[in-house]
Amino acid sequence: MKTIIFGGTFNPIHLGHLYLIHAIASQSDYERIIVIPTLEPPHKEYIREISDQDRLELIHKGIDDYYHIYREDRKIEILIDTLEIDRGGKSYMYDTVIEMYRKYEITGTLAIAIGDDLLPSLESWYRFEDLVSIVYFVVVHRLEKNKIDFPKNAHGEYILVEPFPCSSTSIREMLGSAKSSLHTLTSLLSETVLDYIIDYELYQRH
Repeated sequence: MKTIIFGGTFNPIHLGHLYLIHAIASQSDYERIIVIPTLEPPHKEYIREISDQDRLELIHKGIDDYYHIYREDRKIEILIDTLEIDRGGKSYMYDTVIEMYRKYEITGTLAIAIGDDLLPSLESWYRFEDLVSIVYFVVVHRLEKNKIDFPKNAHGEYILVEPFPCSSTSIREMLGSAKSSLHTLTSLLSETVLDYIIDYELYQRH
């Protein structure tokens, strides 16, 4: 089964993430997406404002919402794998990829979805040379930006997306601010994700 990994902190999962899944479904022939929540990303600071249990619950709700929002998409299997959370410590993609090949008995080349903002730093990734020899990169390219060349020996392709107007960081700031409007948040978060956040008062600054 042709498989692609979609990793991230998903803190929280938002409509931009769901749109990216839609882009993969509509612009490629991957049959399975494995969503992997990161525990400690090695290349950026991760602020743990909610529990991993709540973060996972939001991801499950977000994926359920994807199937509702994009119900016209071709059928694609989406799995959520907690490997990096269960493993603990920093989440290195090379280690994750090796485990994915073993766990899912992948016989073809595993793909990794990454944002185009990560391409310039790709060569600094842990065991980069070993990683690029066993994966294919699917780079999410925002239409308003110029394309960036792939690093030497890295193989991949671009999928094109409209820029999403907000980051997870900005969404967390909005959720923690009493001034944020519900109307704004409904344009950034899927319905059941936002409902869960409100019901359990997540990201609130008391």
